Formats: sequence, structure tokens, C-alpha cells
Amino acid sequence: MIIATRQLGTVEVQEDSIVVFKHGVPGFETLTRFVLIDLGEELPLRLLQSTERPEVSFFIGNPFQFYPDYEWEMPDELKAELAITASTDVEVWSIVTLASDLSQSTINLLAPIVLNRVQRKGKQYIIHASSFGHAHPIFQR
Repeated sequence: MIIATRQLGTVEVQEDSIVVFKHGVPGFETLTRFVLIDLGEELPLRLLQSTERPEVSFFIGNPFQFYPDYEWEMPDELKAELAITASTDVEVWSIVTLASDLSQSTINLLAPIVLNRVQRKGKQYIIHASSFGHAHPIFQR
């Protein structure tokens, strides 16, 4: 299937690569179908792109790559909602906000994107009582 994107123009994606966010993502609750698009091996980011609205996308990165000490306990309710039965089914991503001065770019460690890649289900989960925040620098000094 061909989808339109703001950053990349039109791209072809496989229908079976669509991840369903049952309740959308915060701020975009009516958009439920997204795909992850690789941006090239040289970039540690991917694009989480809405298949329903080309102008809605998020740069995402692996939070463990940027913050190796990042950890949180995934609640059983989230596992059940996403039908997670094995740790190998799970991918965790974080939204990255790119600044015009790249050294000012941040990553949201407070609300990770959790995906069950096998069942193609996703959710942005807000962690409560965390020492991590929503705007950590991606380039640590």
C-alpha cells in the first residue's frame, strides 16, 4: 500500500506492517493506524507515521541506546492490553524532538511507545512515579 508522508513524500508499506493503537496516541486519539519507517542505517531514528493523516508522524528512537540505564516495570495491565506473552514480542521506543540546533534535541523517557510487533498493537504508555522526564537531551554531556 502507498501512503503519503510529510518528511519522505509517498512510500510503499506492507499492509502487515501496520500497528494499531486502539486509543490513538495522546493528542491524536482518533488516529489508530501507524507504521514504522526506517530512515537509513546511519540514523538511530525511525519514523512513526500515521497511515490516516500524512502530516502526523513522530521521530522515535530506542531509549536504551541513548540512556543505557533507562528502565521501568511494565505493568500487567499493559501486557494484557497489548497481548504481550513474551519479552521477544516487545519493542520500546521514545519520541524524539529534533531541534534546529541538534545538540538541543530531546527524547521523551516518561511516555514510551510500547509495541507488540507480533500482534501489531501499540500504545504510548505514561510512566507514573519515574525519575525520567519528557525532555531528556539525546546528546549527553
